[in-house]
Amino acid sequence: MTNLLYVLWLSMARAQDVQPVMEVRIPVSENASVQMLPKIRNKMAEIRVVNCDVDLTDQLKNIRRPGIRSITPINMGEASWLLRLDLVNPEAQLRVSVVDGILQIKLYPSEAFQQSDLQEAVSTEDLFNDLFASGIVLPPDIDLRPLFGVAMAYPLQVRDLPFSTMTLTGDALESEWADVNQARQRYLEVQNQGLDSAIEIGDAAYALGIAYLNEGLAMEAGFYLNKLQQNPGRVPPMNIFLAKARADLLQKDWDDARENFQTAYRYGADETLVVEGMAHISQATGMPTRSTTGRLLASLTAKPEALLLAGELLQMDGRYQEAWEILEPLYNNQMFEDPRSADLAQKLRLRLGDIAFLLGDNQQAQLYWRGTYPDIKQVRMIQSRMMHEGSSAWVENVPHLRVIAENGDSQNAPEALYLMGQVYSKYGTQLDAVELWAEFVRTYPELIQRTDVLDMLGIAYQERVLALKRNNHQMRIAQTHEKGWVPELKDVVNSPEVIIAVADAYDQLGLPERALHALISDFGVGSNSSFYMPDAELYLAELYFKSNRYYETHRTLDLMRESEVPRDLTAKINFLEAQTFMAEENLEAARSLFEKTAQTEEFRTQSYVALGILARQSGDCETAVAHLRPTVLPVEGNATDDPLAFLYLSQCLGETGEFSLAAEVAEALQLVSSNPDEIQHAQYLQAKFAGADTVSIQALDDVDSESVWVNLLEEEQKSEDFWAEFEQWKSDKQ
Repeated sequence: MTNLLYVLWLSMARAQDVQPVMEVRIPVSENASVQMLPKIRNKMAEIRVVNCDVDLTDQLKNIRRPGIRSITPINMGEASWLLRLDLVNPEAQLRVSVVDGILQIKLYPSEAFQQSDLQEAVSTEDLFNDLFASGIVLPPDIDLRPLFGVAMAYPLQVRDLPFSTMTLTGDALESEWADVNQARQRYLEVQNQGLDSAIEIGDAAYALGIAYLNEGLAMEAGFYLNKLQQNPGRVPPMNIFLAKARADLLQKDWDDARENFQTAYRYGADETLVVEGMAHISQATGMPTRSTTGRLLASLTAKPEALLLAGELLQMDGRYQEAWEILEPLYNNQMFEDPRSADLAQKLRLRLGDIAFLLGDNQQAQLYWRGTYPDIKQVRMIQSRMMHEGSSAWVENVPHLRVIAENGDSQNAPEALYLMGQVYSKYGTQLDAVELWAEFVRTYPELIQRTDVLDMLGIAYQERVLALKRNNHQMRIAQTHEKGWVPELKDVVNSPEVIIAVADAYDQLGLPERALHALISDFGVGSNSSFYMPDAELYLAELYFKSNRYYETHRTLDLMRESEVPRDLTAKINFLEAQTFMAEENLEAARSLFEKTAQTEEFRTQSYVALGILARQSGDCETAVAHLRPTVLPVEGNATDDPLAFLYLSQCLGETGEFSLAAEVAEALQLVSSNPDEIQHAQYLQAKFAGADTVSIQALDDVDSESVWVNLLEEEQKSEDFWAEFEQWKSDKQ
């Protein structure tokens, strides 16, 4: 340990002994702090200074130092500055600090520090490798939130960001229909010239594709741009792939757009232009990571539209403070005051208002919202008022929100419905919340993958079903499923207890087919090879068995065996299959499985009863008595209430000469069974083995008097009377 501490101290001492090759000292505010950001290019670094009320523009405007070409200060507002340093040596390392109100920027040679001390730089190439989001964007921690994340209202569209390099001839940035007609005519002319004009055909196809692209007709543009694969003409490959990527963006073909941007970048396309395109892909798909892409885009460009997109990406990833630092200067500098940019101005106000609201500044949020879209402003102002009035007044706003949700258009209707869902989840009944979230999913299926609505529905649905199950409210469970189930929940509900509770509710209500439909069609039990929930699958097999659908019972159990079945379910599977074989009269297969389950504690009694029944049906009374006697006798503490076990045991005991015991079992059968025919049969056996006078014929008056057992009992009694009279006559004769 001493040696380790010495090594650490020595390395720190050596680091402190390293002399910088350059140092800049600038007065800032006493409470200022500084953050070193990852390099945005090999020769460009960024420093963020916060809580700095000093204007750094004049101090840094003309600074030149060995190793630093320039320092560009950018006022981000809110006493925040971004310092962009253009370095001479890409391997040089910067260290920054604020000491006694003095910002110190020190430049060291690359070998001065260990590699582990370096921060990973974010480059354009990293965007092509960053294919998966780095984390989950959690909902904002406020009582009433708007639709957040990728479900934000009025997101930027591809058309909102000018793609300035897409020109028709190189000397114009816009295209009109006259340009399209001219380009089409030129394309037809060079085509008629044949193979001798192959280069001209390529140039004409590119010009026509660009003309269509500038008019927003991406499909037509893509048709002509794809012709350049065979005949590119004099068009640089970089321009071809940039144009194709732009067409892909407009058609929302994100994978092809990503590939074409990567190819264009390899051919030397402008880095800012490539990152702008990747930002659109990130916005739509989350790949590359939105916050990473937004930071890189903001560091590369001063284009207001691109900065708006960068701020939006950070906001979508939950980085509200970072988004604010990028977007707020756009508002202060009135970057979208041109009437032609009115739509972008409204988007900016909406973004800033939402961020202010999510950061807890309700008053500032209202100021921004007043200049945004009228429909979304209506919902936002209600939301702001609800937050101001407190939760006691939330329910009072539900009727107003319902009107907007039912009659609204554009973005305000789902926002109103989302607010209502939050109110119901906190202050309404669980059924209200389940019904409303299900309504949202059915009405706005395009939004369910972009917000937490499906998760909210899944939580409310499962909690309600489990609560109702604990109180045995089968009808309410079925009602919850009917009102709250949507197909999208299939991937959310993953609790066997919930699934079985719903199916069991329908089954107990006398709706076995609806129970099967819930398991198979709604929950996807047994039909999806990637879905494995053995408890629910076993219940499905049991329902098939109850419905006399024995083929489906076997098929479901066979599918379960293809997967790894939990040990505690093995006996249940074998017992159910044995019952199925028995119902199909496949007695040998049934007997073999019952002998296995008889060795388990859980099914020992049921298995011996089944084996006894099978033995009786095969005519083997000795084996039947051996299996049934321990479960039925003594009668006072019998282990089974299966009427067939009592019936068969009584018959076999009588056949083996144990008449008294047979009569006792027959008498017990009358108490166990609720079937009139079985009761009559038991009375007949009791009369047969214990004497006809043990059963009164009047006791059978409330059942079918024409039953075979009544007739046999009457014959038994008449026979006994006859023999009694005959014996008396013989005695009298003597």
